[in-house]
Amino acid sequence: MTRHFLLLLPVALAFAALPVATPSFAQAPSPESWIQDGKTGCKVRNPAPQPRESITWSGACPNGIAEGNGVLQWFDDGRPTDRYEGELRDGWENGRGVATSTLIADRYEGDWSDGWRHGQGIYSFANGDRYEGDWFEGLRTGRGTMVWADGARYEGEWLDSKPNGQGIYVDAADANFSGNWSHGCFRDGGRKLAVIATARDCGFE
Repeated sequence: MTRHFLLLLPVALAFAALPVATPSFAQAPSPESWIQDGKTGCKVRNPAPQPRESITWSGACPNGIAEGNGVLQWFDDGRPTDRYEGELRDGWENGRGVATSTLIADRYEGDWSDGWRHGQGIYSFANGDRYEGDWFEGLRTGRGTMVWADGARYEGEWLDSKPNGQGIYVDAADANFSGNWSHGCFRDGGRKLAVIATARDCGFE
């Protein structure tokens, strides 16, 4: 089961044959939940406890809590799952770090704050899609560029992991949709497009 940094968001659909890519890593952290390294007793935050899970932490552990730089490895029934290499503070991923998953092969490298992808970062999807830009509490929010494996590309403003504000989308056939986007929806006269949204979401059907 994928968890922690790589928890899946609800699937976001694109209009017609447009490519879909939704970063995983996001669930509201629970500040009361902890898990400890079975060998050292060092504790880290555990926002979504699962049965049969365990961890190892290679870094410092002042006052019994993981701190500073190191490698945090998660296991499901003894099998490696998610891995975080970077900075921790008060048991949370904080600062710069890289998270990967053996299960879905996605990768995030960038800034973290209290367990969230937050700041600047690059998310590389197993299928070849890639997002580089701003993050806010686990979601693509701010300015960023998404490049899909089929060659389509969106560059501009984002809100809650959807194109929102000024931006430009160029599809794999080089058709250009430039202007104002609202929650993944673009409308310019008779031209309509939904990206990381459905036609119904956008009111196109």
